[in-house]
Order: sequence, then C-alpha cells, then structure tokens
Amino acid sequence: ARERDMWVWQGMIAMDATRRAELFGFVDLYGIRAVYIESEGLVARTDDALETLVAEAETHCAQVDLLFGNPAWALRSEHDTLLLLIRDAIAFAARVSVPPRGVHLDVEPYALPEWVSSPDATALEFLEMVEAVAALLSTSPLELTIDIPFWFDGVMVDAGDGPRPLSERIQEVADRTVILAYRDHAAPPDGIEDLSAVELAHATSIGRPLVIAVETTCGLDPEKVSFCEEGPAVLEAELASARATLVSEVGFGGFAIHSYTAYRALLGL
Repeated sequence: ARERDMWVWQGMIAMDATRRAELFGFVDLYGIRAVYIESEGLVARTDDALETLVAEAETHCAQVDLLFGNPAWALRSEHDTLLLLIRDAIAFAARVSVPPRGVHLDVEPYALPEWVSSPDATALEFLEMVEAVAALLSTSPLELTIDIPFWFDGVMVDAGDGPRPLSERIQEVADRTVILAYRDHAAPPDGIEDLSAVELAHATSIGRPLVIAVETTCGLDPEKVSFCEEGPAVLEAELASARATLVSEVGFGGFAIHSYTAYRALLGL
C-alpha cells in the first residue's frame, strides 16, 4: 500500500493538461498516496480546473487535499478570511462528482512577529483557528489535516482547562496531523524518529494518524533539515529505517515529502 504524500505548491498545475500529466506520471512512478494541492487560487474559480485535477488523481489512485497556507490566518483578526476559503472548499466538494479528501492547513503561525511578541496569545489564536475550521468542516465530508512543527509538544497552551501541549490539542481536533520532522537522518539523537516520538505516541492513544514529513528543498540552513545534500538514496534508506522503527505504532500514518518541485530536483528530474 502507498504511504507517501507530497506537497504541491504550484496550484496552477491544475490549469495545464501537460503539467497535470507530468504530476500524475510522477505520482505513479513514486507511489504517491496523496497530493496536497495549493488551492487558494483555484477553489472559487468558475472553470473546472480543480475538479479535473481531483478526478484525474483518483484515476491514478491518489487522493487530493486542498492546501491552504498563510501565517496571518492564525491571528483572530484573520480567521474570517480563512473561513471564507473553507466555505468555498465545502461548496466545491459538494458540487463535483469526485470530491477531494479534505482541507489541509499549513499555516505556520511561528513565522509571525506576534509569535515572538506575544507567543501565548498567538498560540491560542492559532488553536482557535483550527477549532473554527474543524467546526465548519464537521457538516461536510471533508477531512481536516494540519501541519505542525515537531517542537509544538513543548508549546503549552491553556484554553481554559489548564496548560497542555499545543501538539496534543491540534492532534485531537484534526482528523490527521502532519509533523514537520525535518531532519536528514532517522535515528536519535535529533533524528526523525525521536523528533516525532511524542506526537506519534499521542496519535496512537487517540486513534488518529500522524504523517511524518521530511524536507528535500535545497539551500536551507541548517543543512540537517533537508535531504538535499544527501540525495535520493539516503532519503530512501533513512525513511526505510524510520519506518521499521515507527510502523508498529498504530498512529503511524506514513510519510510526506516537501515538496514536489524540490523532490523532482532531488531525483534529477
């Protein structure tokens, strides 16, 4: 069974039959289970570009998440902006013959200056954003996937019930969580396995999957966050090693690769 997902930030691929064919050729060749398609510019369009992409994905045995990412949405003042997009996503899913799997948020509130100036309040607003999206999606068949960094287990948030790790709270609201365990080796110390251990244990305890993500983008600092320098053979070996260690956990939900263009480059395509 396939157990590898991939971010695709180039949503306009949906507009171009040649680029879609290239994407799904890649999906077939590398056993991609789900593609996270950046959909902010697509979901409210009146043409059928996104509908065509989702339907084509199904013929290639791949699922589609509608990917939305903007750090500003974490702020309470911007929640309504995001919720409008979510409503568009729900409407899209309701009108097409082959709906996407769900909504996928890569919001990254820690990119905001507010995360530095008022971290507790910003973390709480981010959690409220996730809860608001989940509530809106609860009336639709769309699932909710949330991306979190590995260190959210050290961010304590008090939502009126005492302080608990932000990672746990997100995992309990989302249908699926993707942990950005960005390291270029599997084994401890400071490897994919130990960085995702706390979240994986919690995923197992609540019966919701945790997808473990790795990075392939070049030019990042420090180098240890990406497999760019190591290349595809090391990527495969380390993912196999991590899988052997983690697969016994019920919460293990496979892997995700960031991102399509970088992954292609890593493979020399």
